[in-house]
Amino acid sequence: MSDLLLGLDPGRSKTGWALVKEDGTLVASGIVPADAVGTFVDALSRREVSPPQRLLEGSWPSAGQLKPARIVLGRGTGSACVMENLSARGLSFVCVDEAFSTLRARELYWRLHPPRGLLRWIPQGLRTPPRDLDDLAAWSLVRGYLGCQG
Repeated sequence: MSDLLLGLDPGRSKTGWALVKEDGTLVASGIVPADAVGTFVDALSRREVSPPQRLLEGSWPSAGQLKPARIVLGRGTGSACVMENLSARGLSFVCVDEAFSTLRARELYWRLHPPRGLLRWIPQGLRTPPRDLDDLAAWSLVRGYLGCQG
């Protein structure tokens, strides 16, 4: 059995995803269009997914490691459609609260990519990451589900 969890942070136009180990370590993450989530998760659970074109963090696992043991889904904007999509495919999932996931995603971004130069002196709350953080929000949902601190 795989020790990977798949986190999904659904939105109106895009969904962040994160493959996470049982200890809360990020394996890989990215963002897919909202209307492609079901197809992505279905292919992932069948171990038929090639590395996404836009892998934002981590490295793509081997095919034998791909099938997630659990799916952790944020219960927020766009989640009803994703729930229906996953249920229609016979995939089970756990819904979690999305409160503060975007703020936690910012913290995770700066932990992965510490600021350099003058940016170091700007307080973290005033810094804006240079990319969408939906994938890191998905990672934060899984970390919250696992009870990871920090």
